[in-house]
Amino acid sequence: MSASLSDFGSKILTALAPPSTGMKPTPCCQTASIAFAQQTEKDWLTTRKLVKFIDILHHDPTAFDVYLAITKPDVCKDWVCVQLDDVDTLGSR
Repeated sequence: MSASLSDFGSKILTALAPPSTGMKPTPCCQTASIAFAQQTEKDWLTTRKLVKFIDILHHDPTAFDVYLAITKPDVCKDWVCVQLDDVDTLGSR
């Protein structure tokens, strides 16, 4: 009986608190992407464009995940330009 209760308790614990996937929670990724953008893009973006890009990262979880996943600097720069062009075309977010 004791073993059954222990097994039941373990199953309930696993269901209520699944094991970590190893990924950082979203706010940590968002903060990391904004910090990374300030370091990486400061040499070629004006302050105004950098602020617009940070605003994109702030409002779009998909954007900051994609931004952190891009590993090639030239691809990253072009991707940032496309994001900024989209904001300018569609209006502010």
